[in-house]
Amino acid sequence: MRAFLSGLCFHAYQQVSYMILAEISPVTHSIDNCVKHVVVIVASVIFFRTPISPINSLKCRQRLKTQTYILMSVIFHLSVKSRPLLPDFLHKINHFMS
Repeated sequence: MRAFLSGLCFHAYQQVSYMILAEISPVTHSIDNCVKHVVVIVASVIFFRTPISPINSLKCRQRLKTQTYILMSVIFHLSVKSRPLLPDFLHKINHFMS
């Protein structure tokens, strides 16, 4: 029964995601996804008091830094619009991750 409910919720999530994507731009949708990942991680730690090992805390910290960096980079490049977004954006992510 739980597997069925999980599948049903996931299907509903995918349908809503496609409906939202039809109404807004793909960039806005990806920014919303970045924010969602950060909120889910922080909320699960605070609300559910999820225990985090030192290694997991490093992974979560890196994930939050990466998501925040991607979000800020996209917002900055969309506001400036002086250069093409994708090549410079990918270059900065590769530099940040190394």
